Amino acid sequence: MRQLPPGAKAQKGTVEDQIALALIAKAVKGDVSAIREILDTVYGKVTEKHELSDTVGGPIPITIVEAVKPKDYGACEIKQRF
Repeated sequence: MRQLPPGAKAQKGTVEDQIALALIAKAVKGDVSAIREILDTVYGKVTEKHELSDTVGGPIPITIVEAVKPKDYGACEIKQRF
């Protein structure tokens, strides 16, 4: 049990308050599940990953432009990857 500062009065609080304080105490001691529960409650759970596709469900083609240094120093090469 924690000691109260001098002059402070003990208060029971609600069951929810007692649970929150117990969870915080576990998190401070390094309990990873308690830390995760607090972070999920405060900031929200991490959303699921989503995959993007075109209108018929296929992959979206991406064009990557890479500069190359040919002998004439003036050309660029375009590569398309799927």
